[in-house]
Amino acid sequence: LQKNSGFVVLFTVLIASVVLAMALGIANIALKQIVLTASATDANKSFYAADMGVECALYHDLKLTTAFEPGWTGAIGCGEVTLIPVMQQTPGSDIFIFEINIPNPSGDACADVTVDKSSLSLTIVTSRGTNSLCGFSGSRTVERVIEVTY
Repeated sequence: LQKNSGFVVLFTVLIASVVLAMALGIANIALKQIVLTASATDANKSFYAADMGVECALYHDLKLTTAFEPGWTGAIGCGEVTLIPVMQQTPGSDIFIFEINIPNPSGDACADVTVDKSSLSLTIVTSRGTNSLCGFSGSRTVERVIEVTY
């Protein structure tokens, strides 16, 4: 009986080690999947924020003929939000910049939109969407850019 007691302890430690290694492997895979899912969610928020910014600028440029004309300083409405362009790069410039903070129950987002009408034949709308409110950034901030030329 004394000869087998050491073997049982060794066998128990071996089985416990194998089970622990398997549990750590499964936990590692699950953690990677959680990070990947969160990354995809952040990328989607950024893309949809950029898309909202482009759609807002296109609506105001194509439907409201006085928007984004030289010297224009009016307010624009995007969804339920009324915005005043936060900056014109130079007085009388044909480049307009505005931001849209998009509060959302599943997480905030921001669109930083530039409407460039400096060319007589082209208009360039660039919208940078992020998965955080305008002016904030962090280690998980994701940015997506949509540019429309017409």
